[in-house]
Amino acid sequence: MSMGKVWRIFAVVLYVFFLIIIQTTILSYTKILGVIPNLLLSATICFCLICDDYRGIVFAVACGSLLDITGGRLVGINTLLFLYTALGILLICDKLYNNNEIVAAIITFVITALYASVVYITNFLIWGENAVWFALLRKIIPEMIYNTVASIFLYPITRRVVSGSRKKRRKKKELYLK
Repeated sequence: MSMGKVWRIFAVVLYVFFLIIIQTTILSYTKILGVIPNLLLSATICFCLICDDYRGIVFAVACGSLLDITGGRLVGINTLLFLYTALGILLICDKLYNNNEIVAAIITFVITALYASVVYITNFLIWGENAVWFALLRKIIPEMIYNTVASIFLYPITRRVVSGSRKKRRKKKELYLK
């Protein structure tokens, strides 16, 4: 394994820990309507769109596990949902012509709706709490909007973390070729 690859993996690990720290500390104090954006879900979607291979699955499982460890009600539900998210994105990724912030935002919007609905069903509806409209209007829709906005900002950062500094390598390569 080359040093460049090791540094890239290290950068991804630091990126994930940075996101989990931001999500569990700073964003928990800046709740809007009692909801915070799920940065790890948005980052997982962006990562899977950028790296359309097994790395997206590993990233998703790691992020889901960290989210479970830091405060999930049902241990393992986030890991499973993130894994299914990664697999779903990998299935549709080949059919996408262009991966950019807009595609990431649209996919984040749809996946957050599915993710939040499953979390609501597993955490509340099964136990008899059936305030569906409250959950939809006060929890699910705001989270969809927050995650969509977060993915617009996280997509270029994730691309930069994953790819490293390709422009610098290209410039060095061009200098050597001259």
